[in-house]
Amino acid sequence: MGCDASLFLDDQLERACPGMVSCADTLALATRDGILLYYRRIDGSESDFQETMDEIPKPDGNLSQTLHLFSLRGFNERETVSLLGAHNIGKMSCQFIQGRLYNFTGTGKPDPTIAADFLNELRLNCQANNSSSSLNDSEISSGSDFDTHYFRSLLRGKGLLFADQQLMADEKTASWTSRSGQE
Repeated sequence: MGCDASLFLDDQLERACPGMVSCADTLALATRDGILLYYRRIDGSESDFQETMDEIPKPDGNLSQTLHLFSLRGFNERETVSLLGAHNIGKMSCQFIQGRLYNFTGTGKPDPTIAADFLNELRLNCQANNSSSSLNDSEISSGSDFDTHYFRSLLRGKGLLFADQQLMADEKTASWTSRSGQE
């Protein structure tokens, strides 16, 4: 019979187009047309690279910068903590953490907020002057699963990015991080 529980229970379509149009075809076309008619979005005709880069949180940004940039998009502190949890998945180029490992803020020393055992692990994966190599997050996160590992890592001083670890620098964001690590 096909199309049970749909709008096609009467045989009007079949009478109009016998044996030519399937239910699946009709639903696909209706979906396409609905999206085009009701959810059309017009993008800008110009793009400013520097303006865009100025509005994206930096891997080495401090907490106030990160919170400010997320707030410009309507996110509060709790939502920002949750969104940063997406760093739980994937790979990252070593170039984003080289400074933390070898010359934090120009001191010639590593970032003091990195746990010592984690610093050694990161340095094994990201050798000095080898910014093109890729760090596999599977040792640090769950790899392809979104879970609480990211938040638990931050609680132990094992955040990959300075911006991530900064969530522990403020009582309110640290509290949200801790709660997220326990769920």
